[in-house]
Amino acid sequence: MTIAFDDGAADTLITAATNAADVLQDQGSERRSAAENAADDFSGGYATLFASACGIEAEDRGRLSGVLHSLAEQASDAKTKAQEEKDRLAALAAWEEREAARVEQQAIALANPTSALESPDAGVSDPKPSEIPVSPPTISAAFDAQSRTRSGRSGGGGKSSADPTKLSTFVTNSRGMNNRLETEVVAVQNAWAGFVGACSWVSFGTVSFATGFGRMVSENKADAMWVERIADQFEKAGGGGVLNSELNKAHKSTVLDIASGKKFKDLLNGKLSPEEVAEYWGSLGLTAKNVESLPPETLLKLASMSGLPAWAQDAAGQEFVDYALKHPEAAYNMMGFDNPDIDPISLEDFKTQLAGIKTEINDATKRSKRLNGGTGDVVQLVDFGNHDGVLAAGISIGDLDTATNIGVNVSGMNSSAKDMTNGDKAAHELHKAAYRKDPGSSYAVV
Repeated sequence: MTIAFDDGAADTLITAATNAADVLQDQGSERRSAAENAADDFSGGYATLFASACGIEAEDRGRLSGVLHSLAEQASDAKTKAQEEKDRLAALAAWEEREAARVEQQAIALANPTSALESPDAGVSDPKPSEIPVSPPTISAAFDAQSRTRSGRSGGGGKSSADPTKLSTFVTNSRGMNNRLETEVVAVQNAWAGFVGACSWVSFGTVSFATGFGRMVSENKADAMWVERIADQFEKAGGGGVLNSELNKAHKSTVLDIASGKKFKDLLNGKLSPEEVAEYWGSLGLTAKNVESLPPETLLKLASMSGLPAWAQDAAGQEFVDYALKHPEAAYNMMGFDNPDIDPISLEDFKTQLAGIKTEINDATKRSKRLNGGTGDVVQLVDFGNHDGVLAAGISIGDLDTATNIGVNVSGMNSSAKDMTNGDKAAHELHKAAYRKDPGSSYAVV
């Protein structure tokens, strides 16, 4: 008898969490120096916004570093406790074997009173090991990144002034450090996914650091984009002062600013009807590039959301597929396939089907260039997600948002996402046949 706790997975998590915590700490002086340099000659309402954003970044970075160090310590403690339980079980099993041998010898002795056989443990004290299991520790690692105010409305009246060169230097330095952190995010998320899958003996409390880490880096990236826009405005002004009202006009909320709003959160949490989703999404003015910059957990929700235009589902779905191919274990757990209650596909099947989806999208894109008399048509990934423990996805040949005629091919029994070739080819043939009959209409076949 043993317990579900893999020392290797624990060691991987300890290393990843410690490394990430150290990187966060090490970036402190460089980020502080970059912020102080940019703050030189920066005054006015936008200087206040900048200082606030940098302060929140520093606070979150410090908190997250502490959470990750604590996580490493908890994983190390869990490893120690798990070894204690393994040792207890092994000692108990060995004792039970010895006890069984003693009982057998006693039975032989009773049956043969004149026998000279004697138990090898005769006269030796052999107390029974504890039957009380070692209590599994509970691991908690809560971290949620704070939102940062970049709204130009907070800039107030009057003017703001800054040295655009110093702001641009801040942007360059920030992006370099953000790239390093993105590597750590991936390492920590993969290590955590592996630990959860291989160490189910432990209990889990509140755990939000993995998504929180990604969110914090996204906030950092949004800061860099925002400061870059401000620098452009000061550059156009020749480095002098710029009315806050003019900066307000030039200000555009980043997609992350939008995603942090209450209504966007309502959208992600399923509080809007499909009709409300369509209306709200249409008011946002987002592009495919905007969607692709969202965190993986947000992409996953958008990839199959009813009411969302197909182009947005496609952007979210394809970006998530690329993420999942790079980080399959994290994506597998994020999609809920780690829940045994739904009899999900295995991790290996998940990887195979992801690769099949990616391959078919690429192949379909090549074939679609010959549609519409040679002018080509778009390919869209829609309804990507977990359907009752199965990886589900649809590929549309043609633009579902603009097509005047739409057809849907329903997959047969025992079909899977790992091989969508036959269905895709059939959709292409149907698209071509429809176009030949009426070239003046537009078509989409899923």
